[in-house]
Amino acid sequence: MKKYFPQLLLALVIALTSFLPGCIGRPAVLIDAAYDIQSPMERKVIPDYISSNLSFSETKIQYSSNPIQSLKDGDCDFVILGSDPQPGTLDGLNSTVIAYDAVCVLVDYNSWLGGEYWTYRPYINAIQPAAEVLPIWGWNPVCKMVGLQNLTIDDLKGIYSSNVNGTAEKWTYNQFYSWDSLVDFNTGEKSFFKQWLNEPKQITPAIQFKPGNFDMQTLLYNILGLQQPKSTTTFKSEESALSTLYNSAAGQIGQQPFNPIISIASRMVTQIALQHVGAAVVSINGINPVTDIDAIYNGTYPLSRKIYLISRKNLSPDAQKFENYLLSADGQNALANAGLLPLQEPTNASVNQTLMEQNK
Repeated sequence: MKKYFPQLLLALVIALTSFLPGCIGRPAVLIDAAYDIQSPMERKVIPDYISSNLSFSETKIQYSSNPIQSLKDGDCDFVILGSDPQPGTLDGLNSTVIAYDAVCVLVDYNSWLGGEYWTYRPYINAIQPAAEVLPIWGWNPVCKMVGLQNLTIDDLKGIYSSNVNGTAEKWTYNQFYSWDSLVDFNTGEKSFFKQWLNEPKQITPAIQFKPGNFDMQTLLYNILGLQQPKSTTTFKSEESALSTLYNSAAGQIGQQPFNPIISIASRMVTQIALQHVGAAVVSINGINPVTDIDAIYNGTYPLSRKIYLISRKNLSPDAQKFENYLLSADGQNALANAGLLPLQEPTNASVNQTLMEQNK
């Protein structure tokens, strides 16, 4: 028996390899995607597919710096793309929309809310709320700030272009102040603070992701007609970026200065993150992408995006099975539970309600 053991072992390995494709070597279905697509697929959709498929075929998703080329070279079976493909890049490939999403613009809750600001801190050159309201001491508010709750696409272009090219064109937040109650605590004169408020104070994006790492950032810059700046930030999830930027104190008036912390996140992450970080969504052209689902489906929200499944013409049986699943009712439900909007527009807010309940 010992004499034939090596041959038997080899035969067993060969049999298992053919029976369990992907367990040894390349997975039966391999997907390339940016980090903002990889996360929900890896966390929710692929596990649901494997459990419902009851197949030994292995399905994996990975990050690729050049996913389309990887697909054309045969190094993966699919690319899931969260930004519109550039003209000509999909020649010879199939493209199918599997879900919808949007890019959300966020700001720290303090700047979104606005209100009376009582203290000027010259050492940080910023106005911030006092720890408590001080009228009993005879002090008046330094100024009143209108909450930064709505921007236009042109506003965004100004914010992001000044950060990209460093030109003299700056988008400032002077317009968010009203002038009815300005006073210098020391002299009683209004002129000092009015002069300070007239000085340009540029709003810049708080975090720039490394180009190509997040499709949502690629989409934003494409829509704004700007080139992504070089960045060395190595965030591999939106959640880690948001938790770095915002904390619970940012939502407490009296704790943080007014210094707008502008950032972006996908809608699928934003709707959960708002429950855990001190941030709020800024409407773009009057549309809030978290609450106005219709505007995402019909494209009137300017930062709407489609999620594409890209493949070669001839799919393997395992790959075809996975594509069929994504377009099925079960697959669409898995995508919705991951935070994306399914192909069929919901008739109510059931998708959002389900997500909220799951993440309480």
